[in-house]
Amino acid sequence: MVSNGIYSYDSLCTGKKKGLNPLDLSLSNLYIVILRHINLSIWWRWRELNPRPPALRSRILHA
Repeated sequence: MVSNGIYSYDSLCTGKKKGLNPLDLSLSNLYIVILRHINLSIWWRWRELNPRPPALRSRILHA
């Protein structure tokens, strides 16, 4: 599951509406931050192993 800002913001807002205690909110926020950090580290490692090919736009311009 990939977490983005919109999803996490929505879940935090619905949590506040349901009246959850702040501890649950901070725990879910921490979980989202950890998930995002893991996703970013995997993405950076993948980028280092697979350098990105030249952009399609530059190929079209220099054709």
